[in-house]
Amino acid sequence: MDNLVATIKKLRIQIQKNEDYITYLEKEITTRDDEIDILRIQVNDLKIRLWKAEAGAQSNDKNISALELQLEEMALSW
Repeated sequence: MDNLVATIKKLRIQIQKNEDYITYLEKEITTRDDEIDILRIQVNDLKIRLWKAEAGAQSNDKNISALELQLEEMALSW
C-alpha cells in the first residue's frame, strides 16, 4: 500500500511539472506570436515604402528623360 501511495505522489508531482511546463510553453508561443505579428506589420510597412520608392524612382527616370530631351532640343536650336 505504501508503494502505491508513493507512486501516486510521484505521479502527482510529475503531472504538476508537466502542467507547469505546458503553461511555460503557452507563454512562449504567445510571446512569439506577438513578435511575429510585429514583424508582419514591419514587413508590410517596408513593402509599401519599397513600392513608393520604386514609383518615385520611375517618376524620376521619366523626368530625367524629359529633361535630357529638352537639353537636346535646346542644343539643336542654338
